[in-house]
Amino acid sequence: MKKTLIIALLLAITSSFGQSKLQFTLHSIPNKGVAASKNYELVLGRYYDGEFHHFAHQSIVKDTVAVFTFEIPNSSATGLYTIFIGDNSEKEINKAEFIWNPSENLKMDAHFYQLKNGELSIEKSRENEVYTKFNLLRNEFENTLEKLVKKRLSNSLFDPNSKQKAIEIEHETENIQYNYNNKLAKLGELYPNTYVTQTLIPLALIPVRSVKEEWAQQYDSYFSFLHQNFFMHCNTKDNSNLYHYAFQDKIFYYLSTFCDKNEEGTKKGVDIIMQTLKSNSELSSFTYNLLLKTFIKLESEPLSKYLMEKYGNECALNLPFEELKKLQTLQALSVGGLAPEISLPDKEGKYHSLREYTAKNKVTLVVVWLSWCARCQSEIPKLNELYNQYKSAGLGIYAVSLDEKKEDWEKVTTLNKNWKNVCEMVPIKKSTVVANYNVTTTPALYVLDSNGKILSKNSFGSSLQTLLKELLNR
Repeated sequence: MKKTLIIALLLAITSSFGQSKLQFTLHSIPNKGVAASKNYELVLGRYYDGEFHHFAHQSIVKDTVAVFTFEIPNSSATGLYTIFIGDNSEKEINKAEFIWNPSENLKMDAHFYQLKNGELSIEKSRENEVYTKFNLLRNEFENTLEKLVKKRLSNSLFDPNSKQKAIEIEHETENIQYNYNNKLAKLGELYPNTYVTQTLIPLALIPVRSVKEEWAQQYDSYFSFLHQNFFMHCNTKDNSNLYHYAFQDKIFYYLSTFCDKNEEGTKKGVDIIMQTLKSNSELSSFTYNLLLKTFIKLESEPLSKYLMEKYGNECALNLPFEELKKLQTLQALSVGGLAPEISLPDKEGKYHSLREYTAKNKVTLVVVWLSWCARCQSEIPKLNELYNQYKSAGLGIYAVSLDEKKEDWEKVTTLNKNWKNVCEMVPIKKSTVVANYNVTTTPALYVLDSNGKILSKNSFGSSLQTLLKELLNR
C-alpha cells in the first residue's frame, strides 16, 4: 500500500512538470434573465493546420465570479490561441485571441459580456503586450494602404498625367512600406525572443524595391518586384509560421494582389510559393494542402491538377474526407478520365446504360439539362443540328434531364427522339448525376470516346463544331 502511494505521488509530480497553467477569471456572470437560462462553457482553442482546434472546455457556473484554471502541456508550441464563451445554440463568434507561451503562466480576466464581444485583459505578458502593439501597427498600415489602393484605382488612364501619377503613387506606397518596416524592426528590438519578433514580424515585412539600387534597375514597377520577391523576409526554416493564420493570409494576399488574375498567373504564383518553401517539407506540405483545398473549393480542375502533378510527389496529402471525395470527383472528371456510369429510364421506363451506349458510337455527347433553364432551351436545338450533321459519322447524344417531375421533362419538344433521353426524377440535391459529374450549371456537356474516356468538357458553339469535325473526320 505504501509503495502504491509513493508511485502515485511520483506520477503526480512528474505530470505537473509537463504542464503550464492558464488562469482565467470571469466576472459578472448572469444569474437572471434569458442569458442565465442557457448552459455556457468556457472554450480554449489553439490554431494549427489552418484552423482553430478546441482542446479544453469548462462549464460556467451561474455565479457572480468564476475562476478557471486550464493546464496546457509544455509540449504545446508557442502560437495563437483563442478563448470564448460557447453554448449549443450560438455560433462561435467573437473569439478572443492571445499568444500562448509555455514559459508564461498566463492570468487573464474579462466580464462575461466583454468576452462575448471578444475582449479580455491579460496580466504581465510580454508576448501579448507586443502582440497588441503589433496588431495596432498592422491595422494602421492596412488602413493607409487601403487609401492608396483607392487612389490608384481612381487614376484614370485618360488623364494626361496618368503615368506620372501612377509613378508617384508607387513611390508613396514604397515610402509607407519602408516606414512600416522600420516600425516593425523597432518593435522587434524592444521585445526580442518573442513569437511576434521571431515569426510574425518577418511575415509582416514587405520588401521595398528602392532599398537597393540594383532592384530599382532590375524591376521597373512595384508589382513586378513584389511578384518575384514578396516572401523575401519570411523565415522559411521556422515551423512556428504554422501556428498563426498570418502565414496563410500572406499566401492568399500574394496570389490575389501580386499575380495575374488568370489561370496562368496563378500557376506562376504557385510555382514561386512552392519554390520558396521547398527546403522545408512541413511548410511546403501545409501550403500544398492549403492551396489544394482552395482550388477544390473553387472547383478549379486545371489548378488542382497542375498542383498535384507538379508538387504532389513532394508533399504529404492531408485532406478531410469530404474534400478527398470532391478531389476524387475532380480527378475522375478530368480530360482523359473515365466518365462515371449512368443508367436511367427513358419516358417509357426503359433503362439505358451510358457505358453500353458509348460503345456503339465513335463519339458521344453527354448533356445534362433542365426544362426551365433558358440556356438549355437555346443550346438543345444547336445540339440537334450537330447530331443531324454527324450521326452518320458515329455521333450519339445521351441527354440527362434533372427535372424532378416527369411532366416537366416531357413537355420539352426540341429533344431529338433518336437521342438517349433519360431522367433521374429526383430532387437536384439527391441527384447522383449532379454529384458524380460535379454539375454546377446547366447545360453541362461532356464529349466521350467509344470507351467512355472524357475528351472535352463544356465545349459549345464553334469550339464544339471544330472538335467534332476533327474527331469524326468530317
